[in-house]
Formats: sequence, C-alpha cells, structure tokens
Amino acid sequence: MNIDTAMFMRQEKIRRFPNSLLAKKDRFLNDLRKRDILHALQLEIHWNDFAVSLNNQFAKFGNLSEGQLVAAEGFLAKLEKKRFPLKITVDLEQ
Repeated sequence: MNIDTAMFMRQEKIRRFPNSLLAKKDRFLNDLRKRDILHALQLEIHWNDFAVSLNNQFAKFGNLSEGQLVAAEGFLAKLEKKRFPLKITVDLEQ
C-alpha cells in the first residue's frame, strides 16, 4: 500500500464515520491554535501530570473542551514565564 492509498482510505473513513475518534482528532487538529497547544503539551508529558492528563483525554476522546484549552494555555504561559523570566530586547539602531 502506498501513501496515496493510505491517505485516501483515511479520508474515506473520516467521511463515512464523522463521529469516529479518527474524525474527531482530525477536526481538532485542523485548528492551528489547538494543534500548537497539543504539541506543546506533548513536549511536557515526561515530567508533568497535568500535561499527561490532557494528552490522555485527547487520546481517549479526540477532543479537548474550551475550558481545558484555556487551562492548557495558562499552564503553558506559566511554564514559559518560569523558563524565560526576562525578555531581553536589543535595539540594533543605537
């Protein structure tokens, strides 16, 4: 089976079964904001239980609620602030 056949079969399954887990994941990942949040959470699962919980939720149901997305964004913003507490900007025109 080549890649074109596999992609066609995947799209056909999504079309025929719109409430399947695969279709839900596909719809979720089509939104760039949601995809970026999920990717950032996947990078944190090795050390954080909250990220593991949200990733397991996505794997089980194929979706995260708006409340979970807001909580994940807050969590990721907090991590970013802890990791890079100072934003240093350089003015090259001086």
